[in-house]
Amino acid sequence: VLSDDGSLAVTETRTFKFNGDFTCVWWEFDLFGSNAEMTVESVQFEQDASSRDLREVEFVSSWRSEGGPGGFAYSVDTLFDSVYVFFQAADETVSVTLHYRVEGMVTKYSDIGELYWQFVGSEWAEPSRNVTMTLHLPQPTGATSIAGENVRAWGHGPLDGDVAIGSDGVVTFTVPRIDPGTYGEARVVFPTEWLAQNATVESWDYPALNYIVKEETKWADDANRQRSAANALYIGYFGACAVFLVLCLI
Repeated sequence: VLSDDGSLAVTETRTFKFNGDFTCVWWEFDLFGSNAEMTVESVQFEQDASSRDLREVEFVSSWRSEGGPGGFAYSVDTLFDSVYVFFQAADETVSVTLHYRVEGMVTKYSDIGELYWQFVGSEWAEPSRNVTMTLHLPQPTGATSIAGENVRAWGHGPLDGDVAIGSDGVVTFTVPRIDPGTYGEARVVFPTEWLAQNATVESWDYPALNYIVKEETKWADDANRQRSAANALYIGYFGACAVFLVLCLI
């Protein structure tokens, strides 16, 4: 949820399927701008159809390579903007939910407000599958979001992602799979009037919409060329396989 003060309240749930014994997962939050500040508010752990609130413990630097406090807990490594979640799991599926807030996530121009957010970073060692990110804009009561007019949204990352803008100010990003080393990113612009006068945001006294649209159009054209090249490659591959099969039958 993006508030009119420019802060972003995030609820992120990840489901992990473990093969073997595991005691820790961690998030690396090097995904925000230089003016942004993140605060972890709470962490829940779901296992065997039951959920528990985890206690926060002071971080110990040696935990970056091994170890932990034992049991169920979470700890924030402020030096490296990371959150470590400790537990006990073996050959099972569990879910971890992080609740955190990021201040200063919006840039305000003279004509638009902009949120530029990498909601899935490239640091994960395993693919992130079936990713859905739902963003609630600070749409005032009585206002309507009109896609392509007062609200625009673009997704960066895998070419098979999708973006949808609702009239209620909800923008939904869906990505079937984000591989390690790649990322999922959202760029959303909306009216500056939707931000509070005293919002804590980075402000620039010049228009940016035309530049952003031009930049995103270029990137979209590049992505379309990549899709076309990939489709041509697949068609050529399967065509060659079909020809080989016919020759074998003959």
